[in-house]
Amino acid sequence: MSTHKKHHSEDSADLDTQMDSEAFDEDIEPILDDEGDAGQAKKDKTAKLKEKLKHCEKEKQQYLDSWQREKAEFLNARKRDEEAKKQAVNFAREDVIISLLPVLDSFEMAFADTKAYNDTPEQWRIGVEQIHAQLLTALESHNVKQISPEGQPFDPAYHEAVDQTLVHEKEKDNTIVEVVQKGYSMNDRVIRSAKVKVGAHTDTSSEKRDEA
Repeated sequence: MSTHKKHHSEDSADLDTQMDSEAFDEDIEPILDDEGDAGQAKKDKTAKLKEKLKHCEKEKQQYLDSWQREKAEFLNARKRDEEAKKQAVNFAREDVIISLLPVLDSFEMAFADTKAYNDTPEQWRIGVEQIHAQLLTALESHNVKQISPEGQPFDPAYHEAVDQTLVHEKEKDNTIVEVVQKGYSMNDRVIRSAKVKVGAHTDTSSEKRDEA
């Protein structure tokens, strides 16, 4: 083969190789573009799913918060309702107790009249005392307590002053010197104040100077 023919053959081979390479590039380019579009689509879809998940989580938290608030409100309402029922029962019971207090007052007045009480037959006195004790026990079972504050400082929250009594001892000033009518409390709440006489101190030295 001549040199000229050899060069011509090599040039033809190079041209064919160049043409095949260009053709491959043209064929692969759309494939790469398709892969790029698919990748972007996947990214977009992933981003949308993440956004949707974020929205769902936010919505779930809102529902949870709302449910917890409603649950708390329900429990508070039920607690208030139970407390109201309890108070209603206590007030009804309190009214019954208050209606029995005059009976206790009658016992106290009978016991206070010592001469007349001692003149009655012993068996009768025993029966009366037993009834009185039973009544007190029944009231104590409902947390009812007597208020008999003789010798205690006067407290308007528990006592009702019906009179003042002059006292010469300074330490008895504003102190209860006599209980006219016993008071009563129920569950540590005063249902009837004790009626009392309160001591009012007077300076005896001043009185003596005035007399002189």
